[in-house]
Amino acid sequence: MSSESETLLPKAKSKAGHYEILGETYAKFEFFENGWNPYSRFLDVDKVDLILRRKVNGEKIYREVQVKYGKLYDIGTVGTAWARRLFDFSSWRFFKEDEFTAQLNDAGFFIAYVLAADIGYRGDIECHLNCL
Repeated sequence: MSSESETLLPKAKSKAGHYEILGETYAKFEFFENGWNPYSRFLDVDKVDLILRRKVNGEKIYREVQVKYGKLYDIGTVGTAWARRLFDFSSWRFFKEDEFTAQLNDAGFFIAYVLAADIGYRGDIECHLNCL
């Protein structure tokens, strides 16, 4: 019997649900902490998971964000000798070559890549929030 205060093991976390939802939740916190008000999209038909809003000099600014989630792996278990000397973690993600073709000319569209290891999320979002 486990208590509610125990942390989930990585294997149990993988059964917790869709990892993209975890990534979107982490992204909401990061965007909020950086001055944006994130709104979730109910239906992701146009590659938009979140809409961000904030005011700058009284003007409302909006951004559309597609959130992708990836796992960080300990470089000691997946890396080559040269990589282990330079990095602590590694990650990879495959995308279709034309996955974001429809958004290429949309200056208000951004991709947030959220990375987390099995030890939990620790602010590992790969998004330059100041450029939004």
